[in-house]
Amino acid sequence: MHTLSLNFSGCIEILGPGLKTLSECLHKLVFLENIIFDFSEWAEYKGEGLKEIGESLKSLTSLKTISLNLYNCRVTDEALKSLSDNLKQVKSLRCINLKLQECQRITDEGLKNISECLKKLPSLRDLILDFSNNRIIGDKGLKSLSSGLKKLVSLRLLSLRFLYCDRITAKGLKNLSEGLKELIRLNSIKLTFQMCSPLTDEGLKSISESLKRLTSLETVSLNFSS
Repeated sequence: MHTLSLNFSGCIEILGPGLKTLSECLHKLVFLENIIFDFSEWAEYKGEGLKEIGESLKSLTSLKTISLNLYNCRVTDEALKSLSDNLKQVKSLRCINLKLQECQRITDEGLKNISECLKKLPSLRDLILDFSNNRIIGDKGLKSLSSGLKKLVSLRLLSLRFLYCDRITAKGLKNLSEGLKELIRLNSIKLTFQMCSPLTDEGLKSISESLKRLTSLETVSLNFSS
């Protein structure tokens, strides 16, 4: 088996104990390359079991892709840290896809946790993060994320969605641009900051100046509409 795809969307009666059982099975799948889990619409789910799932990933030495959909869950910074602390030890990873829309308990600290994970994965090729409709994340979070992006020297594809994250300002875009300009191998970038706080010329100029330095870029998609 090379790919494991499980959809538990809306299965609100499956909580931590069930995921811990799943994690016990995962570590035996030593040839697994791709994991796709959908836990969306678990309105009461706070991330129980993510630590155990993360720990099981460390034994998957062939793992290349991890995709987790946690849309509209109550995942906390602490749960995200447990997952990140384990993911950063999976050196074979080439793609991370985290969908965390409507996760209102994730703060700037959550982005810092993800950033610390990225710093340990310089071989990552694709990074897809979605924090749409989070009214807590702000400029400080983007500064933390930027410090992690700087280390992704092999990154080819980057997609960041912060739709309706209205605490992000032009300062946050400037913080982010510091990390973007280091991604010299990037081929494709998609940035969505639609319906954030009014974004000034200064913020957009910072992003533009960073993208000018990325000579390998082939596809650029930017959405800053309000």
